[in-house]
Amino acid sequence: MPFIDLILLAACLVYILAATFDLATRIIPDTCSLVLLLLGLLRLLLIDGSASAFADAATAAGTFIVLVMLCMAGLLGGGDAKLIAASTFFLGFERLADFFSTTALSGGILALLYLIGHAVLSGRTMRLPPLSGAASRHSWRRRLKVALAAEHRRVARKQSIPYGVAIAAGALISLGGLH
Repeated sequence: MPFIDLILLAACLVYILAATFDLATRIIPDTCSLVLLLLGLLRLLLIDGSASAFADAATAAGTFIVLVMLCMAGLLGGGDAKLIAASTFFLGFERLADFFSTTALSGGILALLYLIGHAVLSGRTMRLPPLSGAASRHSWRRRLKVALAAEHRRVARKQSIPYGVAIAAGALISLGGLH
């Protein structure tokens, strides 16, 4: 397996992890962004070389500065800002337009799904499965039901949308251009 395929596989896993954490906790771990930065450095060393390194780093830094201002204004979460900036560096300047457009489209679809979910779920409750023994407390089915109940509650109350899911979707769609 070529080294670039390992980098792409690692990036896919990072994006899946970031989306999963954001969906479950509304927090994107900083380690996801740091790993993407390291994978971006590997990409530059093995594929693109130093010719695009300055453009990629400058674009990522500029993106991060703008996103921090949006975060300070309360329009974006800090984890989202870090993940977008790290993704900008990892994907490179050439794929920036694809990444931003697919992320925006994914975010719009996600927001629409949450609006539909709010209309359908508001006023309804979802019961947690009963605890019947220590083994069932840790079963994957019960954990999934607890996670679904928590998400049901968030959607019904119009709480935050896990934009990390849209960022991950946009990045995964844009990853095809790295070969």
